[in-house]
Amino acid sequence: MLFAFRHQPKERLESRCVSCTRPSADSNIICFTRHWKVLLHPNQCGLGAVLIVSLRHVASVGKLNVDEAADFHRLFVLLEPALEKVFGASLVNVSCDRNWAFRKANPNPPFFEGRPNPHVHWHVVPRYPRKISFDSVEWSDTTFGEPFVWRKKAVPLGVRVKIIRAIRRKLPISFVKKANQSTDPAFASGTFRAGHEPRHRLRGSIQR
Repeated sequence: MLFAFRHQPKERLESRCVSCTRPSADSNIICFTRHWKVLLHPNQCGLGAVLIVSLRHVASVGKLNVDEAADFHRLFVLLEPALEKVFGASLVNVSCDRNWAFRKANPNPPFFEGRPNPHVHWHVVPRYPRKISFDSVEWSDTTFGEPFVWRKKAVPLGVRVKIIRAIRRKLPISFVKKANQSTDPAFASGTFRAGHEPRHRLRGSIQR
């Protein structure tokens, strides 16, 4: 089952690992399940690009448990066609990049006990064979048919909110008013350990 909040949460990102931010504290949240959350990608150089992030802090895909893997599949079966339909994409690209966790300068997340501390997340990017416009903003996928190339693109906050709403309309989402143990899986599953206090950070923080 997919959940979403009726009102977008205020951003209170986790300081130790931005990907560990619970759904009810992430302003980019589109929807979430028992084990995963879907966020609007901070970099909208690809219209409708999203992140699928594990709620549990797990270092690699091979370390996902059976329930997490099955939940990912159920989620992706719904999300892939939604992203293709919402703005007319021909396909979506999917990649699991953990590179920033291993870099020596400013690793993200920060090293833990002197070692890289990656968190499994997927970059999902719709691809378009032509120029596309949404809410007076234009996109051009200049490398269509080849690997996607990330680049900077300024997209107003109001347009980002409309993109989130447009994607949600293509998904079978159950809306909830606020977070509790039944609607915010992070609380019920014990994903967040004591001492991991959230703090405000710049909107769009991300790891790759």
